Amino acid sequence: MFFNKYHLIVFFLHCCWATTMLAQQPEPTEKLDIPTYQEVAILFFEQYDFDGKDLYDLVFAHKPDGWYVVDQDYATKTVYREELFWSSQLKDYLALDYPKTFYRSQGRQYPFLNAYLYDRCYYYGYANWSKDVIDAFSNEDSLNDQKLEALARAYSNYGAAFIRNHYGFQPEGELFKEYAYEKIPQTNIDGAYNNLLLACKTFRQLQEQNPEYQTSIGKISTKLSNEHLSSWLMMRSIKEPFLAKEFLRENLYDPFMISYAKNYLTTCAPNAILFTQGDNDTYPLWYVQEVEGFRTDVLVINLQLLNKDWYLDMLKDDVINRNLFSKRFPKAKLTHDQRNIVVLEEDTTYTDFMPLQEMLKHIAADHISPMKDSLHYFPSRNLSLAIDYKKGKRTLKKYKKILVAPMQWTLPDDFLYRSEFLMLDIILQNQFKRPIYLAVSIDPSSFLGLESYFQLEGMAYQLLPIQQTTTAEKVGAGLMNQDIMYDQLMKKFTYGACASQPLIAETNEKRIIYNYRGMFISLANQLLKVNKSKQALEVLDYCQQTFPNNIVANNQYSYKMIELYYQLKEPAKANKLVEESVNNLIAMQMVMEANDDNLNQYIEFIINYAEEQGQTALSSKLKQRLGL
Repeated sequence: MFFNKYHLIVFFLHCCWATTMLAQQPEPTEKLDIPTYQEVAILFFEQYDFDGKDLYDLVFAHKPDGWYVVDQDYATKTVYREELFWSSQLKDYLALDYPKTFYRSQGRQYPFLNAYLYDRCYYYGYANWSKDVIDAFSNEDSLNDQKLEALARAYSNYGAAFIRNHYGFQPEGELFKEYAYEKIPQTNIDGAYNNLLLACKTFRQLQEQNPEYQTSIGKISTKLSNEHLSSWLMMRSIKEPFLAKEFLRENLYDPFMISYAKNYLTTCAPNAILFTQGDNDTYPLWYVQEVEGFRTDVLVINLQLLNKDWYLDMLKDDVINRNLFSKRFPKAKLTHDQRNIVVLEEDTTYTDFMPLQEMLKHIAADHISPMKDSLHYFPSRNLSLAIDYKKGKRTLKKYKKILVAPMQWTLPDDFLYRSEFLMLDIILQNQFKRPIYLAVSIDPSSFLGLESYFQLEGMAYQLLPIQQTTTAEKVGAGLMNQDIMYDQLMKKFTYGACASQPLIAETNEKRIIYNYRGMFISLANQLLKVNKSKQALEVLDYCQQTFPNNIVANNQYSYKMIELYYQLKEPAKANKLVEESVNNLIAMQMVMEANDDNLNQYIEFIINYAEEQGQTALSSKLKQRLGL
């Protein structure tokens, strides 16, 4: 594949504006003498057919005596049959009573849910996995890193199960029933609290044993802090505020994550609603609000949690949020998995954009799809929203001349999760009285086709019913407001001692810094477009000063910054980046111990681009080093 300028720019934008802030899944620290989750699943599909059923109903369970193949109902977790496929005693696979397969394509479609937990938790994929892990490791001395993580996660799952089926694979027994929070027995509250404390204690032990240990969401320090906040939320949800406060400690998060959280909240206008989605874009924000009292005016709503009955109850019970939702969806319409997902059953007689209130009214009514598993449905994906300027005047008055009414958009999918139609309900009910933001870390599929009304203002997009200017820089899902972005990045944001040593591994922190760099570069590009060269140069220089090469290496992602420095007549600064980027890419190849074609093309492209800019001495020196 030949890389031209277009390829590299697209690649840069894709990498720097990835919509997830999560780190790539790190490899397990211990190689076990058993097949992996992926190996077991792939071998099953190479030999057997799952009778054409939904692949989500097939589960692979790793128990103390081996790997089981489990046929269950994905929604209810009712187990129909399970067979031992790989025996721990025999160290070998066993024949199964499934039909033989004549094709192998099913394995390529298998979703591999929770692969990280299978790899890290030793036992996983069945009701009592957490109890089995606790029994296996809680009395063992000198646990290695991976066993400590497995034990901590087991305590967390087991503790939460005393309150509700929070993580799936609910333990069996009379203790682990679902209760309304006002009816939870004291024994269950104690069981939850004590096991959640053990989870935090074990994660802390892992942090002390190996401070650089990487989890699915980043460094162990971040995972430990998030576990404290998750436990705090669990206790709050059952009306135990004093137990909840036991999990809030000072200095839980490191300065980098504190700054990251504050930058999210700083992005928002006063009294805003901010939608987030994951752990790292939610728990640290709640922490700085609860412990430091920082920007408590911003209501942070997590979309994943908004699918949960108990979280919805928490939001509705808060007096401050009394008018957050409409009265269309009382508790009776959202319990027992009602409307967890609603589907499109298109009404072909409806050719115009459907008012949002009509669509939500339809979901709230008992309209059942005759075609799609008896689910509730909505009749159109083309939606409109009339704007009540009087109600939203405080937010909208500065945009009065460019307001678009009504808003019109098209849903990208033929289904909606509960959290998504409830987000639309909040938008409709709020009518811009409170500014509404969506975090840049949200999966684009949850933007629901509203991107043409997004304005990037830092770490989040503000939803605004305005006609976007065509000269604005498109960054990620929305267009940039350059004045607000400049003020945020250059004056208001802090970056919290990014690192005291170079970040080499693909950590969550490193990815956050690449996203910060991407914002600076996009802002500089926009400023250059509108002939604000001096400000553009200030932005680039501040970015290099804040995130220098010795902390996070310049590489192929730095191409756009190189280009901008040359355009700003700063060849010395551009040449420095060229040399750093090429040297780092060469070092990357040496670490990989392989001659990677893509890396070679990035290296050659950057060198040739410098030569095109008249930097022949530099390009000759670098080519000579490479033997070109």
